[in-house]
Amino acid sequence: MSAKYLTYYDADVDLEDVELFEDGRWLNDKCIDLFIEYLDHNLTSKDDISRSKVFLLRAALTYLISNIQDSTFLAGALPKRIFTAQVIFMIVNDNVDVTKARGGNHWSLLIFIRKTNKFLHYDSANGMNIGVAKYNAMRIASVLNVTGSSFHNMKTPLQENECGIYVISIIEQLYQKVIKYYQAHHDADDDETEFDLAFEIEQDQIPIGREMRKRCKKIVQELREAYVQK
Repeated sequence: MSAKYLTYYDADVDLEDVELFEDGRWLNDKCIDLFIEYLDHNLTSKDDISRSKVFLLRAALTYLISNIQDSTFLAGALPKRIFTAQVIFMIVNDNVDVTKARGGNHWSLLIFIRKTNKFLHYDSANGMNIGVAKYNAMRIASVLNVTGSSFHNMKTPLQENECGIYVISIIEQLYQKVIKYYQAHHDADDDETEFDLAFEIEQDQIPIGREMRKRCKKIVQELREAYVQK
């Protein structure tokens, strides 16, 4: 059993998890949740109004909501921000067997926009996760108590063979764009065209492959040095 390497807010990673950032490895939910925690706590401050507008739901929680028999019972245990945020980022995994540890073969991104009642799906494998993403959207909608939402597949750069790296790269870019929008406007009504553009991927601005892996390893090392385990 691998020793705990780093605890950062709600993310815990072992050394074997960290090693998944090496070339040719596939990221698991613990790697992705660590990166999400990093974004959540480094791109906004606690008093930043944009922080209340946008919420990053951890991959493990998304999976739990989508696979528990009655997800409505989770309402009291979920972070309160999920019920007030205007934009919610969620990570989708195609593992449908809850008895299989570390199952699944593909990650994609699902975003819910409360004001327009839309779910936007970003899949770097050309729609491979569309079925499970629609199911996730339905289960999340029941927890949020929303009805009549629409589902949209978004234009997404296609991966070579590293969906985990692609999905965190896409999350980072879109999260930054949405945060910047709310920092400037505070409300989606201020400029609907600019708001919509915040959800379009700028492919030439996304670090992928070795570049992104190198950056992730640097982030992990910096966090470990700052939050060394006692």
